[in-house]
Amino acid sequence: MHTSYPIAGDTTYNGIDMKTARDISMHKNTHDATSYFACASKYDFFGGYDHGKQCGVVHIADHHISPGKKMFTWGYNQLSKNWENTLTDTDGQYAELMAGSYTDNQPNFSWLEPYETKEFSQYWYPISKIGIPDYANLRCAAIRFSLSQPKRSARCTSRCAQTARYFLQQRWR
Repeated sequence: MHTSYPIAGDTTYNGIDMKTARDISMHKNTHDATSYFACASKYDFFGGYDHGKQCGVVHIADHHISPGKKMFTWGYNQLSKNWENTLTDTDGQYAELMAGSYTDNQPNFSWLEPYETKEFSQYWYPISKIGIPDYANLRCAAIRFSLSQPKRSARCTSRCAQTARYFLQQRWR
């Protein structure tokens, strides 16, 4: 069972009727409890952003070694309210972001043989007041600059960048 991102529709996903298209990039549109896995990702980053609080988190890892990217939600119904009352103080609805290495799906696992080692690096850092990033790496998260929306360009650095330079490139069609 597969669905598309960010617009899911025309399918039944995880037992959920998604015949009507919905934008699942917005947490409020995830009505039922389920997990969304991002498989075959071409990018080394993913994350989440709360527009109301103007903050979020970015995860960085080599997508060839750490392909697992997942969002779990309790959704927005009575079952979700029961779990939120049990699992949070007063925060209400939330999404859980998870990442994994050497597997692209939570139920997949493997044993380490005696003396076997596996190495990987993953990084999480907070972002604020930039919106949903279009790109992120260990140095910064950024949203695209647009000539039609010049105020849309923003970035959030993960470390002090007093002398940083940003280069904007226009692609001609």
